[in-house]
Amino acid sequence: MARCDYFAIEKEFAEVFRSAPTLQGYGVVVEKSIEFESESPMIGIYLERRDASPEQYMAANTIQRYMLTLSIWCFSFGLNLDEAIQVRDDMIGKVELVLLENPTINGLVDNIVLLGGEMLPTMKPENVGVVVGAEIRVAADVTFTTT
Repeated sequence: MARCDYFAIEKEFAEVFRSAPTLQGYGVVVEKSIEFESESPMIGIYLERRDASPEQYMAANTIQRYMLTLSIWCFSFGLNLDEAIQVRDDMIGKVELVLLENPTINGLVDNIVLLGGEMLPTMKPENVGVVVGAEIRVAADVTFTTT
């Protein structure tokens, strides 16, 4: 049976973000809850689901193809709402550009597609400043073999 290393794919997304000059200073976590102890913007990467591709083909039972859905969350902390939203919106744009510049995530996936995402309402952790968040949903086409 073919095995896809899903966690390796998530970690490679993180590596792409950590190595991007435009994202320096942003925290990046994989499959962990985001702590709001620091004031630096945070990126969280979470694998949500895997679906067999509608174009799944049989190749002597040696090739499997999946469409992975990842949620990439961008969180920003600010002392006021305007500041936090501005940082969040800037971060969304930067993260999306990094993804568009590396559509194979260093060769671990065949291709990615940006699917939009959810916008979270404002959170006020312990009444000190505000936290705003936005999701970037990514579909990653993955093919793996047993040979």
